[in-house]
Amino acid sequence: MTDLRAFRTTILLAVALGCGSKDTDTASDTVDGDADTDTDSDADTDSDTDADSDADTDSDTDADTDADTDLAHSGHTGTTTTASNCVNPQPIADSRGQWSGLVRCADGAVNRATQRSCDPAPPPWSACSQTFGSCSVDADCTAGPNGRCLDVYFGCGCVYSCATDTDCGANEVCLCGGAMPTVTDSWSHCVPANCATDADCASGECGVAVQTDGIGCPNYALVGCRTPTDLCREDGDCVGADQFCTIRPVVFDWRCRTVPPLACGRPLLVDEVPVHAVTTARGDWSTPLGETTEDPELAERWLRIAEMEHASVASFARATLELMALGAPPDLLVETQRAAVDEVEHARLAWGLARRYGAPECGPGPLPLDGAAPRRDRDAIVRGLVWEACVGETVAAAELREGARLAADPALAATLRRIADDEERHAALGWRTLAWLLRDATTQELAAVERELEAAVGELLAGPPETLHRPEHGFVGGVARDRLRARVVERVVRAGWRAIAKT
Repeated sequence: MTDLRAFRTTILLAVALGCGSKDTDTASDTVDGDADTDTDSDADTDSDTDADSDADTDSDTDADTDADTDLAHSGHTGTTTTASNCVNPQPIADSRGQWSGLVRCADGAVNRATQRSCDPAPPPWSACSQTFGSCSVDADCTAGPNGRCLDVYFGCGCVYSCATDTDCGANEVCLCGGAMPTVTDSWSHCVPANCATDADCASGECGVAVQTDGIGCPNYALVGCRTPTDLCREDGDCVGADQFCTIRPVVFDWRCRTVPPLACGRPLLVDEVPVHAVTTARGDWSTPLGETTEDPELAERWLRIAEMEHASVASFARATLELMALGAPPDLLVETQRAAVDEVEHARLAWGLARRYGAPECGPGPLPLDGAAPRRDRDAIVRGLVWEACVGETVAAAELREGARLAADPALAATLRRIADDEERHAALGWRTLAWLLRDATTQELAAVERELEAAVGELLAGPPETLHRPEHGFVGGVARDRLRARVVERVVRAGWRAIAKT
């Protein structure tokens, strides 16, 4: 895996400068002092670099997590059950008005009591009418049962529905369409699970939860056994209107979560909703990056990344105005302006990579800016820095660095390294800005920011598994991404915070 020591040093130096250190000796003292607090050295974990050998490259600190993961994904065990806590269960109907197999308990919790046959009708989207995408006709969709080729995000894509659990993969069940109205995918589809029915759980309850990764991101369902150690059963058990009770993916434990103020990726938020320009046909925004290789999956991913990178230009422009309102020093303004320029090039590279994988030549349409005024509240600006830069951008930079290390094509690897270099600098800028804002913070104020940081970390680590695992093309998913994120959080994010808190 990627060696994180240089990145951590960059972050710690940025923190030292943001806190007011005037020379590199003071900054180095901060780095050295923090290094002593790490009981696990990166040298121990980075000696093996084979992307397929994650089990060998992770240190003993992953042992407990791996054990939980193995248990959570061991399948539907059919264990002996105890008395259920679900009082007066009432059947929940699907979109046809038939029992979906789900029941709602008197306290509002939802369980999957039994398996039922679902309506396998596809979502109400148009059949493929575009010339670009991963399919042209339904016959192209062979990865699972009931495949349909429909107009999706950009171009045509395969969508799969289900009728029964047998239509789904291992550790998945079929959720009947309409049974959980708050789930974005309204048709019958397969969802992650570590139980199929109440009979599979020692508690006698196979619960159904709804999850989201942030404002503007889709809501999706997970199914998991309830246990005596769960922290909640339903949303009413959680404190705060912005909290909900859900299952943490991978380990499948129940806890309260706060809807993060971010969308997928690095967004431009307007009234806490991410906005971005829609990709359109044009020839001035895609940087040529070699010969075309048709790969609709990768083309679509890079189109999405390009839109978010383009929106980041506006995010940094707004951040400049916010810093000016707070009386920021000139070097922070210069670096923030420079970051906006970087994002222009990142967007061009991303649209170029989409074109390399078969997308037509394209770029951004108009960016909607109604309501995109700078934030004036200092606490809101601090909160945004924690979520977007100190956690989100820091982890994203490390993922880019790992993708560059694993990419098979030298030209692609060089492009990813170039973006990773910039994103590491942007992350360091975020940490430096946060340190500057907190240079005179009280103990109580620091504690509040630390709680915010840990909430952001919790949301990041509890996110759904990344299904796109194409390391030879620079995308790391599955368990490999989850482990990388955990390492970055512990060795970079928390190290950066410790440096701020003790300065």
